[in-house]
Amino acid sequence: MKQRTLWAVLITVFCGAYSLGNPTFTADEGREVLDPWTGSWAGQFKVYAQDGRLLTTLDVKQRYRWDGDIQRAEFHETDQDGNVVTADAKNYVDDQGRLVCEVFKSTGEESKHFGNFTDGYLFWYGQTPGRIETFRERVAVDAAGQRTYEITGFGVYGEGKGASHFLFSGSYREVHSDGE
Repeated sequence: MKQRTLWAVLITVFCGAYSLGNPTFTADEGREVLDPWTGSWAGQFKVYAQDGRLLTTLDVKQRYRWDGDIQRAEFHETDQDGNVVTADAKNYVDDQGRLVCEVFKSTGEESKHFGNFTDGYLFWYGQTPGRIETFRERVAVDAAGQRTYEITGFGVYGEGKGASHFLFSGSYREVHSDGE
């Protein structure tokens, strides 16, 4: 009997902690969280093997803008060989109050992540069969007064012993239409 009670307590604590990790947002709260990304950004996104070897560097340009309650984004990524991938994305609060990021790449790849805002960082996480990703992002102002956008994360692609594991790191600066 005591063991059954202990399991019930542990399940209750786990479920309570899990629900705390899935916050809900009003449309206004979601806009407040997402708005710092509004604007244009340029920089590099790096992909590392889990042992720290640099696998690839992408030159990235991103632009975020509001369309009603949806933050729309356009991405332009150029790899080291000059190959270009573009993407359209949308960030919004869904009807369940969750922050959502949907990305549609020119390669046909699509992804959906859910967000959480903690300690000044926006966390995006997504899991589908054969794919787990988590990203931590922040917009800040550096010592020179320049707005910067930093992103780190990890991804697991595939399943079991054949799965690939990657670490991600991106650093962008805000750019203006006059090229600043």
